[in-house]
Amino acid sequence: MLHKLGKPTYNKEQWYRYSDEELKLLVTIFISEKKIKSQHQYEKLSGRNNMPSLYTLRMRFGKRVRAFFKNKESQVIQETNFELLTKLKSEIIRLNLESDLSMTKFNELYDGNELPSVYTIMRKTNKTWEQLMAEIGYDYREIKMGKIKKNLKNNH
Repeated sequence: MLHKLGKPTYNKEQWYRYSDEELKLLVTIFISEKKIKSQHQYEKLSGRNNMPSLYTLRMRFGKRVRAFFKNKESQVIQETNFELLTKLKSEIIRLNLESDLSMTKFNELYDGNELPSVYTIMRKTNKTWEQLMAEIGYDYREIKMGKIKKNLKNNH
């Protein structure tokens, strides 16, 4: 029917003409350009952009299709704990939170493009927020005790 109306039809066999490498390159470029991060997101955009369906990719590449959607930053060499902690300290300074060090406030204000979430950093380093603060040179307990004392004074 689409053919009779003069509209281009989607030909699922067209992808068989591509070699594995050509198809990988085509899909990788599409994912990168559209900033696609999940298979669900790809499935929504692929049909509208004349790209192979997720089903076609799975049939061709099997479980290896997951590699297309892995966070590109995680494919780059993982940052060391030292680099993460250095970025964390720089972000605390940038946000002017040195006298507060509230994890909640930090989570609300930090730049997610520059730094993974606090919970990711804590999981990766296997440290609590307090331990992270001590490692980057802050006495979190002292600051926290000061805030508690201030709150107690204000309440009485």
